[in-house]
Amino acid sequence: MNKIKNSKWISLACPLFYLLVLALVCLKLSYAISTGMDIQFYDESVYLEQGNQFQANYIFRDGFVYLAWYKLLSFFTNDTVTLYYFNYIVLLGINGFLVYFLLRKMKQAAFISAIAAIFFLISTVNVTAWPFITRFALALILGTIILIYSVKEKRNKYLIALLGLALLVYTRPEYILSLIIFSLAAIIFLINRFYKSQKPVLLIFIFLTLLSTIFILAVK
Repeated sequence: MNKIKNSKWISLACPLFYLLVLALVCLKLSYAISTGMDIQFYDESVYLEQGNQFQANYIFRDGFVYLAWYKLLSFFTNDTVTLYYFNYIVLLGINGFLVYFLLRKMKQAAFISAIAAIFFLISTVNVTAWPFITRFALALILGTIILIYSVKEKRNKYLIALLGLALLVYTRPEYILSLIIFSLAAIIFLINRFYKSQKPVLLIFIFLTLLSTIFILAVK
């Protein structure tokens, strides 16, 4: 009995330890960041200002999901300088944790997942990524994949993938191509499955995919 309890304790304590290590790495990377990094260039400043003063007419504009993200962060602080660095710190750390959780969802060992996440956290891909919206888009991609791994129903996996792509399109316009390729491939696959199985629900998903894609492209 004691061995079982010890085993359960170890299985719980190890992931918590690795998460603590990741948090400490994030704190180290972000410590006194305002003294070592200037507020840079035009793009991020525009996102910051518009996000801080988010308006309804921003919806369905390019980058509106990122503007909404800035608005969410502005509830913690609306000082633009503090908000700039706060966004940097949050995005600096969040993708490292998402890498860890994704690898765990893929049945990788906690130690391997933590090492991979740490290497990602300290890499120039993460630390110096510019503009910050690129790092935000990566968080959406990782979060979408984690959710896909987390659900069992194939239809739910599909809907999550479609929603994730929609969010990406309204974050960075270049993801329109990804949405179009996904939709075409999905419709061809679903039509093929329908002819083989004759399940009416597949027609609903074909219609939903087509309608969603047309709507997203039409309001861009």
